[in-house]
Amino acid sequence: MEILKRLEAKVLSIRTFRALVNPETEIPEQKAFTLVFLSPEYRGNPEELPKSTADRIQKTFLKRGQTDRLYRNTMVFIIASELVYTKLEESIREYLACKKTDEDYRSQLETEQKEEIKRKLDDFHKRADSLIQTCYSLAVKPKSKGTPTLLTLSNTANSTWETQIHKTLE
Repeated sequence: MEILKRLEAKVLSIRTFRALVNPETEIPEQKAFTLVFLSPEYRGNPEELPKSTADRIQKTFLKRGQTDRLYRNTMVFIIASELVYTKLEESIREYLACKKTDEDYRSQLETEQKEEIKRKLDDFHKRADSLIQTCYSLAVKPKSKGTPTLLTLSNTANSTWETQIHKTLE
């Protein structure tokens, strides 16, 4: 849940494209270019897509309810990388544990301990936020027939998702 919350917040910075985070399988027709960020349960790696992830993407790509989708070329799916997901999950766990400690014991802590927890919370928060973008680094361009194209977003220092996506899809 925390990962999706952070993903939604991070996606708000995307201005050039329409972006959907964890949509239902039946999303409306997308006439404009749309990035579809899937839930972290649908992950992959740069070499291949697991069957469950490929099936989820293909179903959304081909159908809109019971009818065929007309504007198929307008959607690119962004999925989490299996390689980075465990680091992200660990970072989120550390953040939530520290936050829980702060909430439960704040009134019992000395000033120095409160400052230490605040510093750790800030560090865990920053680490988790940076890992969100690193984790969601696989773009999938489905095809009506055949295997979808799997692209790795070029993750350069200080580049935004928009910049990475533009460079990758050119």
